[in-house]
Amino acid sequence: MQITMTTPTNTPTRSTDNAHEGQTAADINRFWKSTKLPVCSYSRKRALADGLQKEVPTEYLRQLHEDWDMLLADRIFLTRKVIESHQIPNPPIGRDEKGRLWEILNVLEVAIGNSWENRIPFPVSFGIEINSPCVWLHAVWSTTDVDDPTPAITVQMPDED
Repeated sequence: MQITMTTPTNTPTRSTDNAHEGQTAADINRFWKSTKLPVCSYSRKRALADGLQKEVPTEYLRQLHEDWDMLLADRIFLTRKVIESHQIPNPPIGRDEKGRLWEILNVLEVAIGNSWENRIPFPVSFGIEINSPCVWLHAVWSTTDVDDPTPAITVQMPDED
């Protein structure tokens, strides 16, 4: 496939290798400044407002571990898919949403202690029986939001980005 472009001198050129061949950085900057394409981003604030994420209350983190700073994150968020997965109708004590959160945070603490990756997979069992299947979750290190560079962890399902 051949691409026809106009160079700064308005002379058409043909190129099969590089779509920007013959163009300067100034030409490319002019193109992007003149383009009215929207720049899209989805902030954490918007995800929280839309109900797609939920922040773990700080008091839960402090109950779990008095020195939560060891995890190098000020805040932890869960996606709605994680929160809604494996809900039990009329759960017994310890198997309600708070109990599942407690399980996630305990296993997360161990997983983080064993890894220096920015995406950490870890298994959690929400079942009552000893042989209950594990659910794999991912803890992803990032900033809290586009305008807040403080460190945060998002716990999500493996198929979420």
